Amino acid sequence: MRDGDARLEEPEPSRVAWLSEARSGLERSVPAGSGWVVAEAWIETASTREVWILDGEPVAERTRRRGWAMARLRDPGGATLPLLFTAARDWRSLSVDAWSGTLGERFEFDDAGKPGPRVAGLLLGPEAAATVVHALARSLHASPATEGAVVGPAWRLTDDPQAPRSLYGGTFDDACFPTSRKCLADGENVVATLAGPGHYRRPSFRDPPTPQPAHLTVKAADPPGPSHEPATPPRLIHRASTVSIHPVAPDRWILELPGSSTWVGVDPADLVRRCVRTFGPARRSHLGVETPALLFDGVRVS
Repeated sequence: MRDGDARLEEPEPSRVAWLSEARSGLERSVPAGSGWVVAEAWIETASTREVWILDGEPVAERTRRRGWAMARLRDPGGATLPLLFTAARDWRSLSVDAWSGTLGERFEFDDAGKPGPRVAGLLLGPEAAATVVHALARSLHASPATEGAVVGPAWRLTDDPQAPRSLYGGTFDDACFPTSRKCLADGENVVATLAGPGHYRRPSFRDPPTPQPAHLTVKAADPPGPSHEPATPPRLIHRASTVSIHPVAPDRWILELPGSSTWVGVDPADLVRRCVRTFGPARRSHLGVETPALLFDGVRVS
């Protein structure tokens, strides 16, 4: 059994040229007068070959190549923005416009002013939504016990390890079981989970395989509406481009949003029930998630 990426035959372009073009585009996308400058930017590449051996005989092998590009912005006071990421199956497939696109979405979703006194919802840009989707999939879709659980109308989630742009998937999982596309939630209920063969993955060769997603996709509205269009009055919506998750208990997460002392306490099971609407097209994330912006109704921000 083999699983790998086809090698590209065209001449390899210069990483320096790619960085120069991508950085120039990023610098042009920084809002005038904001004070932000591109402090550093770089590319990382990796090529791995894995061989599974059973009773002294090789039974499967896999070769992978991946590329990541990161950039960091800094203001005159030394403050930095969260790293800008882009990733692809090969670094030559990286988009030179990815950084500038992500930065534009960050300013769009974080430049809404302070929410009103009664926050009726949380609108996460694609970057923040990818972080939440990845965490929720690993938390709520890893056990058969969650099948049948109620989800919000926008929580239409699929895991497709064999997707052409999948960063972490393939035709077999890390325990050599064949993979296939699986719908995890249909906008009404959890209809399947990541438990069992086809979903065993390990972050490192030192770790035992455990049920984890490979390539998650949240279906965008058809046709997708503009990403800035709120479902309720803007003053009642808190918008965020990035998020950090602090799981303090299985049923208690703290979401840390951009800005000083901006926090949301949520129950993960309740959060998926509040996923009511998508905005804009789905965007790819280095986490192995494709998602549009997501609106979570009734989430209170403090």
